[in-house]
This record gives sequence, structure tokens and C-alpha cells, in this order.
Amino acid sequence: MAKDSNPWLQLASRFLPHESNTKSTGEQYDFLTKEISKLGRKIFIFIDDVDRLEGEELVELFALVRNSSSFPYMSYILAYDKEYVASQLKGCFDQHTHRYLEKIVQVEYELAQITPEQLEQALKMELESIGYGDLWETLEESRIQISYHLPTIRAVKRICNTLLSSFWVLENNILLFDWFVIELIRIQYPWLFEFLKENYALLFDSQDEKLFFNGASLMDDKKAQINQGWTGDPVDGKRLDLGKYILENKERLQGKSVAPITDLIQLLWGVSRKVGPLQANHRDYIGRYFYRTLRENEINEVEFCEHIARPFEEIIPYLRIKAVCQFTDLVRKIRREPIENQEQARKHLQVLFYLLSDLDRIFERDEIADKVDVLSKYLIGDDLKSELKEIFEYPDTRVGVLRYLSEVTKNTGSIRIPFTQVELESIKEKLFLDYVEESNPVDPVICYHLWRLAQTNIQVNSNGQRVRQSKRVVCHLQMDLKMKEIIEGSVECIIPYMIVQPAHNRDKYSLLCPYPIWSLDEEEKYSAIGYFPDFIRGLDLDGDASPIIKEFKKFAHKWQEVGGLVPFEFKYITPMGVV
Repeated sequence: MAKDSNPWLQLASRFLPHESNTKSTGEQYDFLTKEISKLGRKIFIFIDDVDRLEGEELVELFALVRNSSSFPYMSYILAYDKEYVASQLKGCFDQHTHRYLEKIVQVEYELAQITPEQLEQALKMELESIGYGDLWETLEESRIQISYHLPTIRAVKRICNTLLSSFWVLENNILLFDWFVIELIRIQYPWLFEFLKENYALLFDSQDEKLFFNGASLMDDKKAQINQGWTGDPVDGKRLDLGKYILENKERLQGKSVAPITDLIQLLWGVSRKVGPLQANHRDYIGRYFYRTLRENEINEVEFCEHIARPFEEIIPYLRIKAVCQFTDLVRKIRREPIENQEQARKHLQVLFYLLSDLDRIFERDEIADKVDVLSKYLIGDDLKSELKEIFEYPDTRVGVLRYLSEVTKNTGSIRIPFTQVELESIKEKLFLDYVEESNPVDPVICYHLWRLAQTNIQVNSNGQRVRQSKRVVCHLQMDLKMKEIIEGSVECIIPYMIVQPAHNRDKYSLLCPYPIWSLDEEEKYSAIGYFPDFIRGLDLDGDASPIIKEFKKFAHKWQEVGGLVPFEFKYITPMGVV
């Protein structure tokens, strides 16, 4: 027995006396019969979870039971799902499966099927025992068919163990109800979970931030109508039909209905479900439910709430770190964070201005305007104006404020903050000058970018209307003088930004005149505005200039002769201006 390949026989051999291998099978049987008879008691061998075995393993087990149950006083009690065992043995015995079982199993005791009410009570008790009792109330309201999706006590315990062991990783970063439903899909319908995980960006329709499931294909097995895409749109506009996929894989449900499966989908991504932060039907949060962790560009909600509650000065180090890889999520969270008082409104504005001080980041001015609107609920008139002035002048946020006000003053629409165009131009100029004065050292490239951002084409006429002009309006005399001084002192740093390379034409270039410091119009040659060609000619009066300046002069001369876009091969300059 010990040498047999059957693991059950190998195990049995360890507990039986070892005799000479010269005995025949009959002699060994007689010996074992006598030894067992000496015990004088009945022996019951319980084997549970038989339905965890597969076909060949089941055949081995039943063979062992059949061959050893003839010993005196020995009986086996096997616990299993008869339907499963029969389906596994069918591959070995075809239509004779039940006959095979009848020859081995002498008496069958059918256990009463557990009721839906008992399963629900079991789930409720398990959730309460692991500290998620509140979830049960939500599940009751949702009317999930618990007995369909969790048909056994084992299934109930399994999903509760999953909640206990893995939910804490994302706690407060997802909704418990949504997590439960998706984990239910993952455990009970793994084929569907994997399909959702790999293709969620291709499966759902969208409306703003909301993702929803169009179930048309489940009604008539036709492809659902897709109205619009969302972040992560599929290549070439292709979409996948979730309803069709469920129908095509309904054989995996082993004859059960498709409807309860689609009910789970509708609970999370139904058209009627409202969207909200942390929900699985929100485009910004859906991914974490399938990857079961926060991605590198996502911020932990608990960590964020802890820091945003601090004074602004204490938040800056946190913002500096998170803005490196998580800028978008950081701005998103600030925009959505509720404001309950004036101090919070002020702090949120400061945080946004700080984040927007990075010139490489794109932003919408409405992101700021929405927070200003909230602040206006606590302050009105001169009080609001005074509060905004203090916020604008904070040193660490000057660049962000300048970017925002530059966008405001370039728009012909109404200004949503309590300042006139003239007042805002004055504030912009002061912000620029203060920034330059306090910078040590001064970065000429950043200053040049800020100066260009601050320029405007909007002129206020006698009727108070804001009208767009063909040329930039001269309204920052002190700022222009300071920028001229910076350019003259660091011209080689600025030259690459004075050469424009159109995005549609990579072989030709144009000269970008820093108006209104200098002009290309000869009529302005003798005005307060300088003549740009004169400035360029004066860069190399002694003939001892750097290769960059010499190349720039050569290009500028060619551009003046030809005009428009001119071909040029740069050796020392890398043009940085793109339009």
C-alpha cells in the first residue's frame, strides 16, 4: 500500500501494521479483519467537502470507500453536493454515473435547502460581527437577491472574510456598498469581473462625470446605442457591448437567469443612479475598484482631509510633494471639497493659487471663479474686495494669482470678481514687480512668461464696455520697463522664446517681437516704445558677441528681408516659441 500511487492508500498504510510482503491479498484482508474486530466498536469515518475534489480524485476516493467499507464495524459518512459530484463523475462513467454511486452509497440523506431568509440572516450576522452592520441596511434597501448570488453559508462567509481582509486598504477612498457589489461579482462571477476590469473604459456611456450602462442589448440582443465617450476613449472610437457579452456567456451561469447579474450592474451603473465622489459610477474613481488599490496619480482621501484641515502655511509642504505626480487629483479634490465658512473658502483659494503657480500646469479660470462665488456667500461688497486683495498678495501664490487675473482680463465677458479692468491691470503689474523684487535669483525665462501672460488686448471704452483690440494694450509701463531690463541683462536666455515655430510647419520660423517693450512698426520708432530691429542690431556692436547672439542676428536679418515664415537651420539656438 505504501508503494501504491494512490495517495489514500499511502495514507492508510501509515496507520496499519506492517507485515511481510509475501502475504497474499486474501491473507492481508483476513489479518486486517481480525485486527479491526478486536476493537469491538463501530468505526465511523467522516469525509466532508467531497465536492471540492475533481473527477479523477473523486474516483479514487469512492474506490477506497468501496474497497474498505467491507471491513467489520466500518462505515463511511460522506458530505457533498450530489449535483456537482454527479457532473464530475459523468466524464468518467457517462450515463452510468448514478448507478455507480448507488453501488457504493447505501443510504442518502437529503439535507433541507437553506432558505433565502436564513441566508439573509446569516449575512446580516456576519456583517455585524466584522463591524459592517450599517452595510446591511444599504443592502436591504438595494433589494439585492442575496440567496441567488450567495447560495450557501460558505459563500456568505467568503465575501465577509474578503471585506474584513481587504477593504481596509481602500477604506474611506471607496464606498462600502459599491465595493461589496463589485467583490460579489469578482468572487461569484470571475469571468465578468475580469471583463469589466480590462474593458471598463470601453463599456459605459458617460454624461459629464457619470458613467452608466445602456442595457438595450439585454432587451433584444442588439448592440446598445453609444452616445458619447469619456476619459480613456477607445482607439478608433470602438466600444464594447456589456449586455451582449453577458448574454454570450450566460452558459457559465449553469442555467440560471441573466437578470440578477444585470441587476448588480444596474445597481452601480444604472441610468437612474446619481453620481457622486468615491462611487464606482464616477469616472475618476471606477479604476480603484477593479485594481483594488490607489493608483500613483490618486491621493488618499483620509490623508487629504487631514492636511486640508490645517492652516495654509502648514499645507504647503504637502502640496509641494503631491503636485509632482498627483496634481490633477489634487486640484479635483480641492474643487469638490465642501466649504463651511469664510476661513475655509479663503484657504481653498490660496491652495488653488499655489498649485497654479506651476507654469507647466493647465487650468480653467472657472476653477477659481467657483471658489470666489462661494466666498461671496460670506462676504459682499468692499469686504469681499478687501479679502481678495489680501489673498492676491500672499507671496507663495503670486504666480498663480497672476495667471488667473491674466485670463480674466483677456476675456470680453463679465468679470466675476468685484474689480474693474483697470484695477485688475494695476494688481497684475504690482504682482509681477513684487515677484521680481523678491526672487533671488531672478529667473529671466519665468519672468518673460509671466510678462507675456499679463499682456492684454482688452480696452475699456467710454461706455464701460470691454472691447478686444488688434494690438496689445499698453497699460503696464513699470512692468514693461522692468522686463526690458531683465531681457537686456539676460538676452541669450530669452532669444529662444523670441523665435516662433508654428505647430503645423516644423521647417520654418518667425520672429516674435516682445511688444510693447519693442515694436516692429517704424512709426513707433521714436516713441516710448523702442524699435526692435534697432535693439537687435545693437546686440553685437563690437563684434565679440556669443554664437547665440550672432545666429539670432542672422536669422532676424533674413526674417526682415523675407517676412512671414522663413526657413532657417539653427545650430546654437533651440526655438522655444510654438504657436
